[in-house]
Amino acid sequence: MCRGMRTAPPAIEHSGATVEKMRYDRKSAALALDMSVRAVDYRLASGELESVRDGHKRYITAGTLRRYASRNHFSGLTDTTEKRKVA
Repeated sequence: MCRGMRTAPPAIEHSGATVEKMRYDRKSAALALDMSVRAVDYRLASGELESVRDGHKRYITAGTLRRYASRNHFSGLTDTTEKRKVA
């Protein structure tokens, strides 16, 4: 079965007014960040993403997603300007 492109709606329309979504479940957060649910779970476990609990469900706030998305995530790259020592 062919799947269409998945996108998370940035806002919800209600009675002609647009209301911004304030919190996301893990799947919606994954769609918003363009990553897998497992990747979101890893970031929650490591503390990179913060979550709030409401009853038995865990949610990630819109502010947390914005902060995470605005950060630089390229810390794993190495500096290529280092000169190699020749033995």
